[in-house]
Amino acid sequence: MILISKKTLALLAVFIIRVPALFSEELSWEEALSEAKSLNPALAQARQAVKAAKQYYFRSYSAFLPSLSANAASNQGESDSSGFSKDYSYGLSASLTLFSGFADIAEARSRDCDLKLAELAYSRALSDVEYNLKKSYVNLQWAQETVRLSEEILKRRTENYEMIKLKYEAGSEDRGSLLRIEADKSQAEFDLSKAKRALSSASLQLVKAMGRDGFEGVTAKDKLPETPPARVVAVEEAVKKIPEYNMAGYALAKASLSRVSARGGLWPDITATASKSKSGAEWPPETNRWNAGINISYSFFPGGRNIFDVNIADINKSIAEASFKETTQQLSVKLDSAVNAYLDSMENIKVREKFLTASREQSDITTAKYINGLASYQDWYVIENDYIASQRSMLNAKRDAHLSKAGLDNTLGLGD
Repeated sequence: MILISKKTLALLAVFIIRVPALFSEELSWEEALSEAKSLNPALAQARQAVKAAKQYYFRSYSAFLPSLSANAASNQGESDSSGFSKDYSYGLSASLTLFSGFADIAEARSRDCDLKLAELAYSRALSDVEYNLKKSYVNLQWAQETVRLSEEILKRRTENYEMIKLKYEAGSEDRGSLLRIEADKSQAEFDLSKAKRALSSASLQLVKAMGRDGFEGVTAKDKLPETPPARVVAVEEAVKKIPEYNMAGYALAKASLSRVSARGGLWPDITATASKSKSGAEWPPETNRWNAGINISYSFFPGGRNIFDVNIADINKSIAEASFKETTQQLSVKLDSAVNAYLDSMENIKVREKFLTASREQSDITTAKYINGLASYQDWYVIENDYIASQRSMLNAKRDAHLSKAGLDNTLGLGD
């Protein structure tokens, strides 16, 4: 049985105070995400951009509707021949564009592309907000568990120190061994203090990622899961669902529509008009008048501007095609890297679990042998340190797996 002095127990009690108690507010991942969605300014801006794009889209259809106007007039004057006179009139007029070289159709489709682009930009902004928040939440979970693990390690280092101290006092261990174990205990005390400070920073980082003001820390209500949810990704197909891929596609579609619109300048404009009015010298006027007709206009030489517009549109379309190809290639490489990082982290967890299981078993066996004089100090010390390192490696592997999963989801433009 290992004896621990009262002084050491008192010191240990100070260090094993649970840090989560420092922050009274506990937040689940869902609560943090909900608050971030409502407070984040980038998301608010993206939402407004979608609303504006919808209004531009609806407005583009006004080109297919008649334009109506009303007019009224009252005039009076005097001349040498007719003397003083008055004239009253009022009426309605309407006009409708029948053909504008397909420019109006291209404009409506272009505005539809703008709306799709705004919606995709919102999806990307939402995914980025969730990714940054997820990193902060995972880091807070990891920081909380690091504090708990550091407490356990300090407790274990303290017990080891007391055990070696007894052996030293009994003459079975040298002073160097005692000093080494004492240094390990001091290191564990420092690691715990450092972990608590890191926890405070991680808590504030989550608060900022949520969009809150102030410096009131929070605690993660959820414990860091052993592994993140599995995700199977077929890179070739998944690339086509990434927001940036579709944004490049709509940008290319817009360039093609701009080409159609530019070619509209090579066609005549056809407009139907109609009006009806009343006029007379007395109010209300009694003389009826109406007219209706079709107007055709063709600007056959606007200084060559229409030709240049077509040439510019052709060049811009070629640029958009090259940009789409480049975007596809870059996204394929980026997604492949993200998938590999995710798979590596998931496999690493399995490896770390095996190392942890093996080192725990070795530590239990070697400690029992060492207490009974069947193992050397050096053998016990190496295995003990390996077990402690394996615990930290396992915790870090869990964190890395969750972060790589969040990174993969962000690359895909996904979120919770």
